[in-house]
Amino acid sequence: MSKSLSLIITTYNNAAFLRLVLESVLYQSVWPDEVIIADDGSCESVKALIEGFRPKSPVRVIHTWLPDHG
Repeated sequence: MSKSLSLIITTYNNAAFLRLVLESVLYQSVWPDEVIIADDGSCESVKALIEGFRPKSPVRVIHTWLPDHG
């Protein structure tokens, strides 16, 4: 049976902290099969950060986003 590993990162409007987490992913000795970023309605700067990280990542990066309704 084949197993897969997903890394799920939650975020909300803090690009500086997300940047640190994403950079740490690049130094892992065991890579996940995908990185899922669960975003609770962050602003455009977070989206831009994720888009900039995608080319650096050797695995698929999925960004899920829900609108912030308070």
